Amino acid sequence: NDNYKISKDREIFSAKQWDKTAAPEDVFIWQSDDPTSSDYGIVIGYTANVENYTVLRYPSRCTEVQFSENLNYNGITTSASRAFTNNILKVELPETVTKIGKTAFGDWKTLSFGKMTEIKMSSNVTVIDLSAFCNCSSLTSINIPENVTVIDLSAFDNCSSLTSVKIPENVTRIRQLAFYGCTSLTNIELPNAVSYIESWVFEKCTSLSSVTYKGKTYTSKSSLIAELRAQGVSLYDNAFEDTALQD
Repeated sequence: NDNYKISKDREIFSAKQWDKTAAPEDVFIWQSDDPTSSDYGIVIGYTANVENYTVLRYPSRCTEVQFSENLNYNGITTSASRAFTNNILKVELPETVTKIGKTAFGDWKTLSFGKMTEIKMSSNVTVIDLSAFCNCSSLTSINIPENVTVIDLSAFDNCSSLTSVKIPENVTRIRQLAFYGCTSLTNIELPNAVSYIESWVFEKCTSLSSVTYKGKTYTSKSSLIAELRAQGVSLYDNAFEDTALQD
């Protein structure tokens, strides 16, 4: 079927129209080339053709982006293929994508997507996995889709240019190191539904001087932590270490 429902507004996404301006499938390395396989829509790497793009629009075949280390494709490992992404300034994902997989755009080893400043996410994404954007040091803003409930371990770790993050109200857990080292963040708004904030989530966010929670903005770390705990949030003491919040 060429048309896909977008859950929030029940609009129609036309795969055919999208693909007219998307990068061709041979720009990507796919988990499977068998159209009957559940892995058919999973991007795991990139061919040298991706170097021709500064704006990379993924085709509607794509259902998930992930990174599978050291698999071989035509003599090139998927790890080596990440070096081809260094020209990418913007990524656009179709509404067919439901998962941003492990180290999809970020990794401590490869430093791929190092110039990416912007990503347009599918509103149908429900999972942002481990280290998905780790070390994407040029990324300036992120709107996390509304259906995401967990921000995983190191998801935005060391995104040092990130100045704006929208965390949706459905997020209940923010895992360890999720925003560690996001040194350009000055404010964050926590969702009302959050119930777990794990270790080092905002540690080394050295510009973070205020946090908004349930309509109130806090500049005092102790007052913020006290309020979160009073609301039943499970919170580690070091979640806000080395920020600009007042002690």
